[in-house]
Amino acid sequence: TYLASSRFRERIVFADYYDPATAGPSNDTVQIVDPVNASNNVARLYTAANADAIVDAALEAGDAIDAALAAPNKQLTVAYWQKVFGPSFQA
Repeated sequence: TYLASSRFRERIVFADYYDPATAGPSNDTVQIVDPVNASNNVARLYTAANADAIVDAALEAGDAIDAALAAPNKQLTVAYWQKVFGPSFQA
């Protein structure tokens, strides 16, 4: 739900090794601040199109997972999980 609500446009900062307030400003479209180095945006090369593709893929995977959980038989369940993990997924 985070990706759906933020559309991957909210800054992600971790507090494991530094105060998130010390992470400097950034104009990058997608901002995922390195958990160890507050000056490094690990997603600085992501474009808006990249972010949209990630969000769309996450939403599609979520829908497939919901469908797999509700599927009435194993064949459909596996087919939905293959949408998430790829055609090599077998159960």
